[in-house]
Amino acid sequence: MVIKHEFKNLNPKTDNIVTDIRGNKGERGEVIVIREIYNLSKNNDIRSLVSIFGIDAEHNIIIYNMDTRTPIEKETDIKKAKSKSKADFMFKFIKNDTYVHCSIKCEHGAMPAILNHTPRSARVFQTGGDLSEELENLDNNISYFNKERFNKNIGEDIHIKNMNICDESADGIIRVVSYFLFDGTGAGKSKYPANSILEIRNPHDIKNWVFYNCIDDVKKYEYTKNIYDRIVLSMRDKGMPRRKNLLCEPWIFYQEKDDGVIKEKGSLHIRLAKSCPESGIR
Repeated sequence: MVIKHEFKNLNPKTDNIVTDIRGNKGERGEVIVIREIYNLSKNNDIRSLVSIFGIDAEHNIIIYNMDTRTPIEKETDIKKAKSKSKADFMFKFIKNDTYVHCSIKCEHGAMPAILNHTPRSARVFQTGGDLSEELENLDNNISYFNKERFNKNIGEDIHIKNMNICDESADGIIRVVSYFLFDGTGAGKSKYPANSILEIRNPHDIKNWVFYNCIDDVKKYEYTKNIYDRIVLSMRDKGMPRRKNLLCEPWIFYQEKDDGVIKEKGSLHIRLAKSCPESGIR
């Protein structure tokens, strides 16, 4: 389900309440958004809440602390979610007593991150990991991307829609991105997985907020498939030795140490291109 706004911009002045938040612009925006929603609930602004979340919010919502699972009592108690949490905040629809774990993707800063610098050796890709069956497909695609990059056909940021990828291979990438959007990290399942996405172009302009309720795996896959053309991959050379004329293969690059141990280098970074023309991605 997708809910779009059709009401006047409330233009809240909230910059002065986020001076205690460190991090990038997107992270600060996430806390602004949660605090705005908290105040809509506190002021019983049902019209605005329904415009954001749909008719399930017609009896108001309650924002909860994810750790204690207790209602948040003060606006200043709202903090940035922990880095391994896929959900940024948790709330309950009073109407049907349903809990929602929502991930916020803010577009007003850098492109929202889906996967942060995760190496091939991450637990999730190994035997028994949730994405172990997707590793071969990723290897094949990233090897292809690296060759294109080496031949200067593409840069570090790879807009997936511009690559020649077959449907079956693209389907595997969708499953990988869906996992990192909703379910877990390279270390495994998140303690706080997400079951919805709130896309934000501007945290001060709530008429452009869009809520996606992804209540099951099918809905999660559908959401990810719908944003496929906005997926941006980057291979990063984190920890790699700087060598002249090195074929940059950070995902599948190996270095043999003196003791004969093979150590993997590099990582994969996935972001979501902005849905507006200002994104700079073509």
